[in-house]
Amino acid sequence: MVDSVLDNDAFLTQLTRLFENVKPTTKKILLTMKRHTWQPKKLRNVEAAKELKNQDSEKKVDNKEYPLVIRATCGKNKIKTVVNPSDSDKFYTAYTKATIA
Repeated sequence: MVDSVLDNDAFLTQLTRLFENVKPTTKKILLTMKRHTWQPKKLRNVEAAKELKNQDSEKKVDNKEYPLVIRATCGKNKIKTVVNPSDSDKFYTAYTKATIA
């Protein structure tokens, strides 16, 4: 499978197939979730370095809602999706059903 961004429903369908096709004794499925800030990694690293220098200043409170990147890998098969905050409740309900089944 190609490591491209799938819509949420396609991701859940592919995830269900991964769980159905995996052999319990030979392969593992790795699931990861990460906040997506839409910033390149290089820019994030520069900002993190600036924050370390200015630790004495007040802590910033970030009230923004960020989407989540959810990835699943099983051997060479990789799938991922981006879940918007407004869709998170619906997605987590379906995600739970897919991972428990």
